Amino acid sequence: MKGFHFRLARLKRLREIEESAARERFLAVERVARDAEEAVERARAEVVAAEDSLRATQSSASFAPGTVLTSLVAIDALRARVRTLVERARTARAEAEVQREAWSVRRRDVKGLERLEDRDRERWRAEEAHREAQTLDEVASLRAAARDRAEASMERGSRSMKPGTTP
Repeated sequence: MKGFHFRLARLKRLREIEESAARERFLAVERVARDAEEAVERARAEVVAAEDSLRATQSSASFAPGTVLTSLVAIDALRARVRTLVERARTARAEAEVQREAWSVRRRDVKGLERLEDRDRERWRAEEAHREAQTLDEVASLRAAARDRAEASMERGSRSMKPGTTP
């Protein structure tokens, strides 16, 4: 019995390699996007902390106006940094989505070839089962014919092979 061979096995293997590479590209840019989003959150937390510090400074009994102005300039710089980081995070997220879609397309290609392979394997198994059934039927019919011949020769009785002798 010859083993199953998928006629598109080489193409399937190529698609699996492409899918794996696309997945790795996606995971890399996803990591970058996540890191960028975390940097935005950290920068926003710095702005909140600076604003809280400014409020504490302003509520104190003695504060210097120069300190308040310096704090406001620093907060504006932090807010500008947040805007820059937000834009970078958006760009990184968009790139991650592009790579995710490319990976998804490659994954669909592989899944389609897997379904084809499964269908071909099932067809091969059905053909093998059919051939095996035919072989078994042929063996059974040969045995039945041999049994019928044996029964027929028993019914006729056996004759002696030597002339002049009686059974």
